[in-house]
Amino acid sequence: MPFSAIAGNGVAKTAVLCMLTNPRIRSILVTGNVGTGKTALARSLSSLDPSLPVLNAPVGVTDDRLFGSIDIAKAVNGGDIELEPGIFSHADGGIICIDDIDLMDQRVSLLAMESVDKGMVQLEREGLSTSFECDVSVIATTSLSRGRMNRHLSDRFDISVRMTRAPSPEHERSLRDCLEMSDGDSLEQYRTRDRETMETVRRARTILPEVVLSDSHRASIARLCEIYGVSSYRGPIACARTAVTIAALDGRRTTSDDDVILAAQLCLDHRRTVFGRKENEKKAAEPAVRRDPLRSTPKNKADANIKIPKTDRNEITPPTARKVLVFEDAESVREDPEELEAKVGERFETIDIMEAVDSKGAAAENEGRRFIESPWGQYSGFRIPDDDCTDVAIDATVRAAAPHQRARGSMGGKIVIEKQDIREKVRTKQTEQTFLFLLDTSGSLIIRNRMSKVKAAMLSMLERHYVKRDRVGLMTFNEDYMELIMPPTRAINELSKTIDGIKIGRGTPLSAAFMMCWNFIRGYRRKHPDEICHIILITDGKSTKALDRSKDPFAEALEIAEHLHAENVDWTVIDSGLGGSKSEMPEMLAEKLGGRFFLLDDLESDSKPERFW
Repeated sequence: MPFSAIAGNGVAKTAVLCMLTNPRIRSILVTGNVGTGKTALARSLSSLDPSLPVLNAPVGVTDDRLFGSIDIAKAVNGGDIELEPGIFSHADGGIICIDDIDLMDQRVSLLAMESVDKGMVQLEREGLSTSFECDVSVIATTSLSRGRMNRHLSDRFDISVRMTRAPSPEHERSLRDCLEMSDGDSLEQYRTRDRETMETVRRARTILPEVVLSDSHRASIARLCEIYGVSSYRGPIACARTAVTIAALDGRRTTSDDDVILAAQLCLDHRRTVFGRKENEKKAAEPAVRRDPLRSTPKNKADANIKIPKTDRNEITPPTARKVLVFEDAESVREDPEELEAKVGERFETIDIMEAVDSKGAAAENEGRRFIESPWGQYSGFRIPDDDCTDVAIDATVRAAAPHQRARGSMGGKIVIEKQDIREKVRTKQTEQTFLFLLDTSGSLIIRNRMSKVKAAMLSMLERHYVKRDRVGLMTFNEDYMELIMPPTRAINELSKTIDGIKIGRGTPLSAAFMMCWNFIRGYRRKHPDEICHIILITDGKSTKALDRSKDPFAEALEIAEHLHAENVDWTVIDSGLGGSKSEMPEMLAEKLGGRFFLLDDLESDSKPERFW
């Protein structure tokens, strides 16, 4: 499908053009729901530049096929250990498209991104140790319906962009054009537009070495990384490179605020760990941060500007450059730095509590344990077996035996395999997860009109985290009704109906709710020992009834909370209080539970505008 025929998604298109313009932007992660055109966008690069090698790497690709391996035929016939090139070798100077990279073996995907960063592939195989330079860029896709990606892997991508379905008029036009794509006139119109777009990219390549990232914009990027908890150096570096590239595509030699805002959306959103407004307001109020960093002067004047070095991709030098992005003109007077930060926040995605760090810096306990070994899992690697092998890795075994065939007297094309050659398959599967909502349904939710927000927050969390293999349950409590109204199930569509039928009562018996929840979780984990259980407590924390009448209700709840810890179980506390009714109780509960704390308002979704290319 031609690049110009893809409807809407101007931000995603701009990201692709940035990668084509700047050779230092090497990787893009495209996310979105099914049918939003992620794969079509990746493969449309060949229509922009037919001379650019664009290769596809399937989900089940092994590291041998991707990076190269021993040439088995030469090893068997002549005993020579030589490299058989893989996809990275064939794509040198071009782009590799990886569909559903989150389904790829994690070790292989991390090795691929490491090779892209270094521009070099290093191979260590049976009898083979070599390395070779490889100038490759990557566009990978992943579906939002499968939940979170490993944070280490997502940080490897310079840019992450989300694709959405275009507005109805544009979507209908795109569908109509797809049906008419066989029409020579229609197809030629798109090819003409693609040639014009590529001409714009070539002009931007010539401007790029002269584009300057100002001191104030460098300071803004650093401040944004601090506020949103971007800890890696890849984030600010990618953001700076993207900002100057956007300016070059717009025909300018100086960056504007809009360039930084869009670059932050592309490069920092998928790396941030701080999501809540409370934390941002807290950081903004700190005197050390409130000092005016945007007007500070660098100590070393030689470091005052960032310039991108010249590249070998500037074949055509146009007489003039025209603007191609729909941005406002750069103003001579910069906006207030806090206004810029607010605009960046508006462009970011909504909170993801499984990736967010709370106000005390706590992260999800079980975040890293997403894959476990299982005889029913996917073949993800091999190893030398400790004992008898029942699941032989044929490919690895043959590669181990191939270099020794001449010495073993192999004849007639047969391969002689000895015991030391045997390799065993390593199979892994993704861990299943259960989300159990423990909802305080006391009358305060109705009095303060918070139930609609609670429902919206729960559905928003599930939209971000829910995977088809995961289970979702709902337990509610008040002094009148305390019940498991929906046991953990994969039928997520039933949750919305269930929430509508919740019974509201009086009082908040936190102690009894904790005991009921924990008894259920203990029994549930015996049946599902490999699952990770996320308990999400939504309450204002104002306990009104104790199990022991001689004790203070809230003190008893804190005492019980200290003992509710188990492997593969983590807690998240969300404060549903409002305004003057807020208290420190939910935060104290989170501390005793060893969990994380958020405000209900932190989960509120904001509409975000999109700039179309």
